[in-house]
Amino acid sequence: MNRRELGSAAAAAALALSAESALAQAKAPLPKLKGPLDGEKPDPRTIWEGGLEKLAGTYRFVQVASPGGLWERTSDKDGKPKVRQLSINEAPAALREQLLKSEIVISDLVTPTQKQSDARVSPSGRGVLRFYAETTTGKLTMKGLPGVGLDSEMGREFTGPVTFALEHQSHSNPSVSGILLLRGQTESTWGAATIDFATLTAGTAPPANNPEADGMVVIANARSLRSAIEIFSYVEWRIGEGIQEVLITGSIRLGKVGEAPGSGAPQPAQPAPVKIT
Repeated sequence: MNRRELGSAAAAAALALSAESALAQAKAPLPKLKGPLDGEKPDPRTIWEGGLEKLAGTYRFVQVASPGGLWERTSDKDGKPKVRQLSINEAPAALREQLLKSEIVISDLVTPTQKQSDARVSPSGRGVLRFYAETTTGKLTMKGLPGVGLDSEMGREFTGPVTFALEHQSHSNPSVSGILLLRGQTESTWGAATIDFATLTAGTAPPANNPEADGMVVIANARSLRSAIEIFSYVEWRIGEGIQEVLITGSIRLGKVGEAPGSGAPQPAQPAPVKIT
């Protein structure tokens, strides 16, 4: 893996995981929580209703994530950094072709999945800290998403068995300053998936001939929403070297075919509006 690429992904996405931690996330239990709610395990569905079974399906490109979008980083002739925001139509043709044809398919999930949830009163006493984690094995097919894994090459093409993990943490009564801080740190990349989301990861099993080795982290930088009809994927694309290097980062929105508007398939019929007389 190119460490320079990994470093830039972490800086841009603010969440790129190490291979070890991404795989550990899929296996590790939630920490034991202490507080007034200790022992009162909530129903996982009350913490996060958009679980893996609901998330399963085919997702295709809908749009560049809003308001984050794509960001191009280059240098002028003197080596001074230059940054500008790009629309999908301004992206290099090679990248644009990949993104417009991007797809994630989650299928063949082993059920029931393993779910954990917990809650405790926050240190400030203003609300409840909520935690949700879910894992299972299944099949992943993915294309056109450079940067969704730890390596910018990962996500261009993959199909095979993986362990999926979904993790969510939230506060029942977040402060205004906390929300503004979170948005300021991540909205330029994640857009609409900044505030209320679950992190989606996927990794392969260790090689059969080397069970002590780490598997491959296939998805490290993706988020889903409670509706379970959208997945936001981080994007990283690089070309050239030195002063000629062009780095494009950001995220895109993929919608579940048949359910998310703009996903490229007919939508379910909507009920006729009620006429009020």
